[in-house]
Parts: sequence; structure tokens; C-alpha cells
Amino acid sequence: MKILYLILFVSVSFNVQAAAPTVPSSNLSFNAIDGGYFNLGWTAGNGSRRLIICKAGGPVTFVPQNGVDYTENTIFGSGQQVAPGEYVIYDHFSTSFFLTGLTPATQYFFRIYDYNGTGAAIEYLTNVFLSGSATTSATPTVQTSNAVFTTITTNSVNLTWTNGNGFRRLIVVREGAPVNTDPVSNQQYNVSSQFGNGATTGPGNYTVYNSTGTGTNVANLRPGTQYFFAFYEFNGSSQPQYLTPAYTTSVTTRSIPTVASSNLVISKTDGKELSLNWTNGNGQRRIVVAKQGSNISANPANGTDYNANPVFGSGQQLGAGEYVVYDDNFNATTISGLNPATTYYFKIFEYDGTGSNTAYLTSSFASVNGPTAVTPTIQAANLTAGDITSNSLRLQFSSGNGRTRTIIGRKDAPVSVTPADFTLYTADANFGNGQDLGNGNFVLGNSTGELINIHNLQPNSSYHFAVFEYNGFNQPLYLSPATTVSATTSFALPVKLVKWEATPANGKVKLQWITASEVNASHFVIERSADGMSYTLVATVQAAGNSTTDIQYSKEDANPLAGKSYYRLKMVDLDGKTEYSTVRTVIISASAVIRLAANPVQDKLELIASAVNDRSEWQIINAAGQAVSKGTVSNGRTEINVAGLRPGNYWVTLVMNNEVQALAFVKL
Repeated sequence: MKILYLILFVSVSFNVQAAAPTVPSSNLSFNAIDGGYFNLGWTAGNGSRRLIICKAGGPVTFVPQNGVDYTENTIFGSGQQVAPGEYVIYDHFSTSFFLTGLTPATQYFFRIYDYNGTGAAIEYLTNVFLSGSATTSATPTVQTSNAVFTTITTNSVNLTWTNGNGFRRLIVVREGAPVNTDPVSNQQYNVSSQFGNGATTGPGNYTVYNSTGTGTNVANLRPGTQYFFAFYEFNGSSQPQYLTPAYTTSVTTRSIPTVASSNLVISKTDGKELSLNWTNGNGQRRIVVAKQGSNISANPANGTDYNANPVFGSGQQLGAGEYVVYDDNFNATTISGLNPATTYYFKIFEYDGTGSNTAYLTSSFASVNGPTAVTPTIQAANLTAGDITSNSLRLQFSSGNGRTRTIIGRKDAPVSVTPADFTLYTADANFGNGQDLGNGNFVLGNSTGELINIHNLQPNSSYHFAVFEYNGFNQPLYLSPATTVSATTSFALPVKLVKWEATPANGKVKLQWITASEVNASHFVIERSADGMSYTLVATVQAAGNSTTDIQYSKEDANPLAGKSYYRLKMVDLDGKTEYSTVRTVIISASAVIRLAANPVQDKLELIASAVNDRSEWQIINAAGQAVSKGTVSNGRTEINVAGLRPGNYWVTLVMNNEVQALAFVKL
């Protein structure tokens, strides 16, 4: 009897049905759609598993029966067919999978049934379920068009185009003949913008682009060769559907540049340097070749890159003594390491390409020759001192045959130094502020004119002056002995001037001065000059006459000169004697104004600027014309670290609003 009860119990237990789910799956999504597959995802209901039915071209109608297992396969058409064209594609507890074996450009419909249990105990949730549809990638209908080659060189081309209505596009290139093999749908191709490195659709048909953009660059081409391009719009990713026939076009790379550089001139002649300017031809770049003493005979060889160096003799040689001194795409350079008073010959060759693809234009070129600076042979003459006051005087002379001249002054003794060749000195017409060459020999001017006003002198003192002609700019050659003259300043007027300022403000110039004492003072005359040489009357101000306390004076120049101007104060005594103040410089301009706090410098260069904006940039330029440092300048003082620069001559430039201001300085 016990055995009978046990059999009945087991029998009843195996026929207990699972409970049907109550919440269906939701949020059907297609995370990847391609020509032959989908990636489906969803949020699971409260069934332990779910059954998915799929049909192509129309909605699913099949409803599963409780207690029945169905055979699934994620390859469409391979699972159990439960209704005409309706296949079981999934039976699992997960929430995503890939469905493959699909046909491009076809809509597929889905139903997802949650269920519990297994075998005869299966209970499906069928009164509610998740359904949806998606379409596999279709071949685009509008092809790429309007390809334009924007830059053509010997070994590369830039191109742009108008996209069709595909998600992406494939570009195939063939050398010497049209592309003759189309890409195969459902097949991916690895591409490379370096022609010959990408996958091929057929022999010689290389893929160079596969993306969503509207432009690219194709390189690794050969000079003077025709290349044929075929564009294919496509949809999909790993199973792309390509639109054929392709949109086609072609381009021929340049064999060599066709326009040589021109207008080559020697723009600056120095003792050991020559600066060149020219107009570029139509090459990507150009080399400059230099030779001492005779014309250049060698030509650059195609397929060769040359090492250039602006120091003559340090670059690669084309021929004996023929050195490459420049290789870039700019239109100016400075060549250093030259010998004084020596003629050098230059040629510029345009070229395209790099490495083995380099192609030079040698049938035409720009050329020029000229000597480095020579020492002048005729010294300045007729040196005289005039307009002598207690603190200023004017030197006037006749120029020799140098490009310019250096004026050196010394108090109480003749000038005892000769400027050193290849050295440029910092000058200031306020005695004592220019570069001190030792023993009180101060540089007062580097002038191309024939007169200079010297200020900041001591009353009733003897001053000696020497004028040296020189040629060059940064590496001058001086002629000695100098032309000399001496003069004695007059006694000081009994007016003690403790302050004298000229300040631009709102388009005007405010003039202010303070006297600490006055004895028999008559009046003050404000004078203005455009060149620092010839002065005209601005205003006359009556003096207090006699005073032992500070007296403040002010006047305004309501109509100042545009640009740079110079102001000085003339003090006149009752007996007609006169004395001049130091000269103040004012710049009236919408542009920034810069000056140096000191020159020469050692570790720090202090740049003083006004009226600059937040996009103003300073640069330090070396003697070769190369920018060696740069940064942003601000109003007021900007400290620039120059400790790492080699000693020598430099420029600091301020670039603002497409204008460039430059100041020379010497790094010690």
C-alpha cells in the first residue's frame, strides 16, 4: 500500500504547472543595425525566460501554447517555424543578443513572450507581450558628388566632396587607369590615406578613405602621375551596403613647381651677415644655396632632401663651396658666419614633396649677389658744437661714406675709446644714459642724419665728442680715427628745475614742471619737435621770478603731433640768458607703445608697454631672424627671462592689431 501512495505522489508532483508571468518585457531597442544583422536589447519582465518570434515583411501572429517547448536559432530561418514565415529566434533568460542571417533593406517584426517553467509545466504570458520592428541597412540612393582637389603637390592631394545620402563613404584610388573593381557589399575594407597601404577591391585598386566626413588628404603618390578616384556611398558597418556605380574623377600630381621665386634682394648688409627677401614661387617650399666669391653651378637633385643651416659652411653642399643655407616656406632669411668685405652669391630653388618624392624647379630660379659690409673710407667731417646752454648742445657734421655713424661723448677729457668692429652699442642722447664703453665714454647716438642734440650735461663743464662712420647693422665695421670736437657748457641759470614731464592723455599732452628755486627768472618756453632736431614754439609761461620754495607749473598741448614727438622746456632769465631741460618723448597713437627699462641686459629684459590688449604678443628675434622666445605682454612692466640666450644682438617685437613694433637690445 505504501508503494502505491508513493507512485501516486510522484505522479501528481510531475503534473504541477508553473505560474504564468504577470509582467511582460519592455523597451525593445536595436543597438546595432547592419545589412545582415540586428543587435536586440530589452528590459526583462518577471518571467524566468522569454521566447522571441520573428517574421520578415509583416507582423508576427503566432501565440505559443502552454506546456510546449520551441526550438530556437539566432540565425533567422534556422529556428522552428511556428507559422508561415514566423521563426523562433530566441529562448533564454538574457536581455540581448545578435540576430543574423537577415536580408538587407528588409523590415523584420518581433514578439517577445515571457514565461515560467519548463517542458509540460511551461506557462506563457500571452495576453500581453512586447513587440516591435526594425529594418536592416539599405543601399543608399544618392551617390557622392562634386569632388574638388584643393591642393595638388608632387606626392599628395587634398580633396573635398559633397556627401550623398549614405551613412559613410568608401574611396578607392587607382594609379594610371580608372578603378575597375567595385567593393563587395557585406565586406569591410581596411583603408589608409597612404596610397598603396590600404586594402584592395581588386588589383591596384586601393582603399584610401572610409568615414563620414567631406574631405581628406591622400599621400604617397608619385610626381606627374594621373590617379583615378571612385566614391561609394554605403550604409551599415561590418556588413556595409555599397551604392554602385561609383562617382568617379581623376587628378594628376605635379611633376615640379612651375613658378620660380622672384624679386630676390639683399635687404640688409652687415659685417658677417646678409639678409635676403624675395617673392615666393608656387613650390611647397624652397632652398637657398650660397657660395663665396663666384656663381653657383650645381643644381639640387630630385628625390633628395638637403640639410640646411643659416651659418654659412654648416649646411649640406650641392657642389664645392655651395652650401644650403635655408629650407622652408617663408620669404626671408639671414645668413651668418660670413667674412667682411666679401661677395656672396645666392640662388633659390622652388620644390615640392619630401624624401624620394622631392622635385625641384631648376630651369628657372631667383639669384642675387652682393658683398658683406666694408669699413667706410671717408670719415664724418666739419664737426661743430652749437646752441650751447648750461645742460645741452647741438652737434652738427657732414656725413662720410658710411651707412650711419656712432657718436661718443666724454666729460672733461677727450674720447679715449674706439668702438669694436662687429659690436653694436646702445645709444642715448641724454649724456650718461647710453652704453658706457669705460672711463666715462658714453654712446650718445647711432645716427643716419647729420646732427644730434645732446642733453643732461653739467653747467660750465668741458665735453669732448667723437664721430665714427660705420657700415652694417648688427655687426658694424667702424672707421677710425674719429672726427672730434669739444665744447664747454654755459653757467646754469638761477632756476633749479626738479621735475619736467610730458604725458599723453586723451589725445592731448600734459606738460608739468616744478622749480625748487628761482632768481630773476623771466619765463618758460615750451618747444616741440617732430624729429628731435628742429623745435617750434608751443607755449610761453610766465615765471614766478624769485622763489625759494617749490613752484608747480602746467600747460597742455591740445593739438599734439601724431606719432612720436619731442618736448623740451626753455628757461629764460631776465637778462636774456637761456637754459634747456632734458627732452621728453611722447607718442600719440592708437597703437601700443613699448620701451625698454634697461639696455644691455643680462638675465631679465623689462618691457614697458601701454595701450596693449589681451592678444598682444611679444617675440624675441635673434640675429638670424628667428623667433627664439615669445609670450603675452601686459600694460605696464613685463619681465622676460633672457638668461638662456647667448650673448649678442636681438630684437624684442610687439605684435598687436597687425602692427609690429621692434626695439633692439644687447644680451650680455
